[in-house]
Amino acid sequence: MGLGAKIGATLVAVAVGVGAVVGTIAVIGNGEPAPPVAAAPPAEQQTAVRVSLLTRTEPGAGFHVDAQYAVVSGVPDRALQDRINAALVRPLDDFIHYVQSGLLDPTEDPVVQNTATIGRQDQKMVSVRYDLMVQSSQFGNHGGYATTWLNIDLSTGQVVTAGDVFDGIATDQNAMSALESRILARSPGGYCDGSEPFGERTPLGPQDLRPWGVLDVPALQAGFRADGVVFGLATDARNYPMACGYYEVVVPYAEVAGLMTPLGRELLP
Repeated sequence: MGLGAKIGATLVAVAVGVGAVVGTIAVIGNGEPAPPVAAAPPAEQQTAVRVSLLTRTEPGAGFHVDAQYAVVSGVPDRALQDRINAALVRPLDDFIHYVQSGLLDPTEDPVVQNTATIGRQDQKMVSVRYDLMVQSSQFGNHGGYATTWLNIDLSTGQVVTAGDVFDGIATDQNAMSALESRILARSPGGYCDGSEPFGERTPLGPQDLRPWGVLDVPALQAGFRADGVVFGLATDARNYPMACGYYEVVVPYAEVAGLMTPLGRELLP
């Protein structure tokens, strides 16, 4: 499917200036000018990396698209920038494919939408939340939307997940329990604004990093802001009513830094 676009948008930049020292001439006691002081070499320039939100609009077979997605510019390595931008548009492409394969009534023409929210953008990382939706009853009450965090390491172009950032949580229940204790300290009422789950709440476990919902989004996600980690939870995986939906808890970096992998600590702002 082609990538048509009307460029919408919000442009956010991280800019680093360049300093320089110019040469000077001193006058000594006999009135003769001293030799010029050599100019200092210019400081190393750091290219500004910009994150933009674009809007993609195009017709589809039985639906149409009017959705945001993020792109970066200013990455010195053009091949790396292309890999980053391919990763940033992939969730939208995947959701469009999901809609296309699930439509039963081609005459309805629902709209595929996405709202992109930049959580963090600096010289180390881009972290964006996508809220994808198709306005169609054909996908039921909960099949027509997905919320996903997409985190890109700008030095490699690799997607960064919770399992990459927090040590041992993909395999060790004790490691996951230690992380959940930090999350619950910031959300003591649980994961649904104080509403109780059906029966006993299911603790977070390594299995929550495996595919769970639409687009195989895991039941536990991590996103990033300037002030901390955003933990996104599928509350139905915790035995909460489906009406609780998707829930977020923000934990300051200082409270979870001790649980991080070397990569996680390297990506701290």
